[in-house]
Amino acid sequence: MLYALLFGCLLNPFFSNRYFQPGINISAKQILRIGVCLLGARITLDQIASLGGQAVLLAILGILFTITAGLFIAKALGFQRSFAVVMASSVAICGASAALAVAAVLPKSEQLERETGVTVVGVTVLSTIAMVLYPLATKLVGYDDLASGIFIGATIHDVAQVVAAGYVISDQAGETATIVKLMRVAFLVPVVACISFHFSKDETSCTGLSGRRIPFPAFLLGFLLLAAINSSHVVGTHIMEQVAAGSKYCLLIAVAAIGLKTSFLSLFKTGGRPMLSMTLTTIALALFSILFLSLFLT
Repeated sequence: MLYALLFGCLLNPFFSNRYFQPGINISAKQILRIGVCLLGARITLDQIASLGGQAVLLAILGILFTITAGLFIAKALGFQRSFAVVMASSVAICGASAALAVAAVLPKSEQLERETGVTVVGVTVLSTIAMVLYPLATKLVGYDDLASGIFIGATIHDVAQVVAAGYVISDQAGETATIVKLMRVAFLVPVVACISFHFSKDETSCTGLSGRRIPFPAFLLGFLLLAAINSSHVVGTHIMEQVAAGSKYCLLIAVAAIGLKTSFLSLFKTGGRPMLSMTLTTIALALFSILFLSLFLT
């Protein structure tokens, strides 16, 4: 997956033509979701239970801490509340998907659209950097495969980069990272609902919020369904292994597509202060996770 990402980034200038974008977008979104969904065929409820309550607690506390820290950092850097909410939620939950979901329930404006675009680019770049650096960091810190998977799932923003970083270490780390990450993704709905309710208290935003539907990650349901089927042993092991193998091919394609969408110059195009706020919030989440793991897991 690292090679797929690297070659994708290198080939980005040659595939920036608009004729390639539909296929790249399908690979980076729909095929990614299919791949994550099919990963449920590798998971059993026993594996989820084996993670213990610490992983669930880390996912919950990490989201709450990151949103709070992100709001404080953005305010300290002089940003308005809309950017602070979009940025903090994207880092805390699931990257670009969370940024778009949160922006959908905020009062529309040209400034919000620009801020959302900056957030999507910046958080994707940071996820890509973390995908490369975090596996190395877990080795330096001395984490085993379980702790490495929990750390990666609790800290990297986008699902594809979480899966790629986890499986770079080992299958166990990849499966653990995916489970922890999907726990964070599951909190997208209540977080967006809370944000929608908060902004709906303002008279100026009540009209803009009417009729909007909060998106729900359907691939999460598919993942859980396949995990339940795998745990029940209703379907033969050989069939489930083939399904799980298909997930790896889907994820490989998705990571390559993300590379094709990521330019090495994207980091500079996002500007200084927005990127600084996302970087500081990302570092805060990583430090919080390291502290949590040192206290409760090691």
